[in-house]
Amino acid sequence: MKIALIGNTCNNNFALLRYLRDLGHEADLYLYSNEGFSDNNPIHNPEWDTWNFKNWERYIYRLTIPNGLESIIGAPNKFKLPPRLDLIKKLFSKYEFCIGSGITPSVFWRMGRRLDIFYPYSTGIEWVNESENSIKLRKLNYEWPFRYFVYNTQILGIKKSKHVIISSQGITSETLKNKNINYKTLHVPQYYNNDVVPEYPPTDYLSKIISKIECSEFNVFSFMRQLWIFRPNKYSLKTWDTLNKRNNWLINGFRNFLNNSMVNNAYLFLSNWGPDVSESIELVKRLKLENFVVWMPLLPRREISYLLTRTADLGVGEFVCSSGEPWGSTGWECLATGTPFLESVNYTADEFYKKFGYNLPPFMLNVQKAEDVEAHMINCYKNKAEWRERGISNKQWFDENNGINLAKRWIDLLQTNK
Repeated sequence: MKIALIGNTCNNNFALLRYLRDLGHEADLYLYSNEGFSDNNPIHNPEWDTWNFKNWERYIYRLTIPNGLESIIGAPNKFKLPPRLDLIKKLFSKYEFCIGSGITPSVFWRMGRRLDIFYPYSTGIEWVNESENSIKLRKLNYEWPFRYFVYNTQILGIKKSKHVIISSQGITSETLKNKNINYKTLHVPQYYNNDVVPEYPPTDYLSKIISKIECSEFNVFSFMRQLWIFRPNKYSLKTWDTLNKRNNWLINGFRNFLNNSMVNNAYLFLSNWGPDVSESIELVKRLKLENFVVWMPLLPRREISYLLTRTADLGVGEFVCSSGEPWGSTGWECLATGTPFLESVNYTADEFYKKFGYNLPPFMLNVQKAEDVEAHMINCYKNKAEWRERGISNKQWFDENNGINLAKRWIDLLQTNK
């Protein structure tokens, strides 16, 4: 089958591209013009995701339009009309199937073509009911009618799509139900687990990290964004629980772990990125944790995978405590590498099985309150070898229910009502 993948938020479609190619399908990835193109959004760049980019480079192309409002309305403030889509429509006419995320439903609606699979990344669906768009649609200014037009075209494009896939319940599923849009609950193959990870540190930075922890008793790695301060002018209160990472729980929990376990040489590795970095740095200073916290730059997933596989005693997904909200990329990285990890689990076992058709991962350390962080850290420290073995059961779960086996389910869906 010839399959076009359009958009690459957090390298989801790049992961799917590789699985589809492994399964023998002719899949190509089309990046929007503003995806992974600069330091502003490198997490959408395929090169960040793999040590073996040259193996896949020939299947990746870049579109002339951005993953954003300009592709639908142009730039009214600059008197710039929307771009013509004739050539793009002709480009995609050679594909049997098209799978897209982001602004793709609106783009396909403008082209008069039906998208075969749409899957949203943002909770509430990008340019429809995700937090930022909800806030902006409430403000009456020159931008409002243009943004509302994109809101409508996105809904029309989604309705026209043959299949809509979501993994997030709550606001996302409610939005689709309110618009009378049918959907299927299915995970997205967000992590490609067939990459060959180098045996020795492939960069000077990784060498420094490893040398730093060689004599450490306990190492906790968190790669989630620093996002835990509510700002009413930026976030909707209704959707805040789907965004709040609660990084303060992790930092406070680590401080309490140090105080109550009598460990003197443990490290908490934190990512120095996200809107609330300065507040997190200040919290670390206030708790006198500067000697125990290591601030990392925003690392490529290929380096994250290396660290989780080689050095982490405990990983951290994210603490988004919202009913029906699944884990994100950081959780998938821990699952796929078999790393014991902290994560807010927002499904009961029965609810999860009913939605997805298989059981929850066997060893997720559920965090629903700040005190859970300290308790899990103490237990992990006392049982590091046993917990690492139990973490491997998550990797086995991933290989069985995600990865290439999940990609096969997407292929089956494409072939439904062909």
